[in-house]
Amino acid sequence: MSGWLSMKVLIAGGGEFAENLIKFLGTRDHEIVVIERDEARVKELESHYDVVVLRGDATDADIYSREISMEDITAALALTNRDEVNLLVLAVAKASSVPIRIGRFSHEKVAEMAQKLGLGIPVTQPRFLASFVAYYLEAIARPRLLGRVGDFNLYVVGIAEGDRAAGSTIRDLELTSPEKGAAILIINGSGIRFPSEDEVLKPGDLLFVLAPDEGFVERIKG
Repeated sequence: MSGWLSMKVLIAGGGEFAENLIKFLGTRDHEIVVIERDEARVKELESHYDVVVLRGDATDADIYSREISMEDITAALALTNRDEVNLLVLAVAKASSVPIRIGRFSHEKVAEMAQKLGLGIPVTQPRFLASFVAYYLEAIARPRLLGRVGDFNLYVVGIAEGDRAAGSTIRDLELTSPEKGAAILIINGSGIRFPSEDEVLKPGDLLFVLAPDEGFVERIKG
């Protein structure tokens, strides 16, 4: 592999969360190594994705000393369903000077511990989901000004059923230039994407728009 975007990613835990992450990251640009203790799951991942899957427990120190060259790892992602295991994986990654470390946690106190110890970036699923829903509701109620980007403002606005934007394309709404409003990013419950002019907006989309003012909002809300 070559190129500054290429990473060697270690994923502890080969569950559904990890599988979706593999799909989003792709294996063309990144080398991915997965630690998974369930034999059936190991075979499933190996048969569907171009990844290296090590059968074993992420708490086994031998994996990190014998089977993985930790100094080559760019990002360590602790995604098992056990908080204590994810904490250990982040600790091992920190001790090995892995620059990017992210862990999934069920309990906020454990996540706070990981953060206080400087082990990496904790993601607490219930809290993350609640914050996304709150952010979405606020953006539907009123477009939010996030800040300035050059000569323009950056706004986020949520698309709801009944909005003019629902079922319309970026081109239909004339959201193609910053002078009138340019849609630059869409986030929803399934992912993040950069829209084309033919992108059809749907209820539930969070639309990030560069514009001089809020004049574009009427074209979205109707």
